[in-house]
Amino acid sequence: MSLEKILFGEGKIIRREEALIPSSKFIPRRLPCREKQLEKIGILFRDILRAKGSVYVRCVLEGPVGTGKTIVSQYFGKKIEEAAKKYGMDLRYVHVNCPNNPSLFKIMKKIAEKLGLSVPKRGLSAQEIMHHVWETLVEQNTYIIVALDDADLLIKRNRASSREIFYNLLRISDEYFDTKQHVNYIIIVKEISTLYSFEESITSMLLHNIIKFPPYSSEEIKEILAERVYEEKAVVENSVSEEILDMISEYIGYDKGGTGNARHALEILYLACKNAEMRGDTKVTVNDVRHAASKVCLSLSIDDIRGLTLHEILLLLAITRIFKYSDKEYVKIGDVEKMYHVVCEEYSEKPRGHTQVWEYVKRLNNMRLINARLSGVGVRGKTTLISLVYPPEDLEHILVEYLKNRRLYEEY
Repeated sequence: MSLEKILFGEGKIIRREEALIPSSKFIPRRLPCREKQLEKIGILFRDILRAKGSVYVRCVLEGPVGTGKTIVSQYFGKKIEEAAKKYGMDLRYVHVNCPNNPSLFKIMKKIAEKLGLSVPKRGLSAQEIMHHVWETLVEQNTYIIVALDDADLLIKRNRASSREIFYNLLRISDEYFDTKQHVNYIIIVKEISTLYSFEESITSMLLHNIIKFPPYSSEEIKEILAERVYEEKAVVENSVSEEILDMISEYIGYDKGGTGNARHALEILYLACKNAEMRGDTKVTVNDVRHAASKVCLSLSIDDIRGLTLHEILLLLAITRIFKYSDKEYVKIGDVEKMYHVVCEEYSEKPRGHTQVWEYVKRLNNMRLINARLSGVGVRGKTTLISLVYPPEDLEHILVEYLKNRRLYEEY
């Protein structure tokens, strides 16, 4: 394919990159699996629409990375701005990334820009900008919701300065607004414990309305990916199969031992699509997913397998050998046992029986080196299906290297 066709033509698989790349700029039309959190935020903030300025709302969104806090906040901000227009209210949502704006001056500058106010880079103090912003809100009868994202990173960086920032921002109702409340807050953190480092005068205003964001399950990860693939039409039709979505969900789902991080899931899908396009293919394969996952959230070294017994290593090597020449996601345990016998012969070891092999499979599964599950619809009879987590070529290289120098590693 010529460079001109690459630069001016459409991708063979990816149709809308913005819908696949985890970014604060893309807000999907629907947020699967976070309806309850959105409902709670809506209930907390609805009175600022019904009774303008009569309430002062602060809430905290808490959860690990990739659990939807940022995108839920931004989605809510977009929706409440739309609702405010119907109420005849000038309401602005301001999203502030704290690590990028680690001072009161920068935070206030961000808020001022949202209001269309010009702020010189030098010459004004944070307190002067704050006074100008609050006066503007009162004069124009404007209201704002300020979301402070990754606020805990700001706190960890400098507790003293962050205390001053939060104190100035949260106590404004006492100092500036006598009759109406023009400013409300959403505080986004990974761990609520970070906020406990402040004195009670600050924590008392924050810790009443806490909305938790737990890690996503495999079923929820699949629903999120399916929303991007089918509803947002991020990829060409039939380029990403349901099997691929299942595989990524198995990697990432918290209930399957993964992180529950939706950002990782989207990154894996995006890189897998890119891998397939680089090959000139029109469909994503399971090996594309394995290679993408190894870059995004999986890493493996000899140290990770040193705790395995010799026969667990031989069994794992047998599994890698099967997948090295197969593009299937799962293989039957019977096929694995056959290859295990071949590998045992190669290394002059007597193979273990079926019951012991099954114990090895369970341990490898618990260590997240493989995925093992019972067969379901489409497979005749009940059997155990095994999938490899890591790219087979990479894993085979590590295993062979370990077996080659096993005595040295064990002595070390």
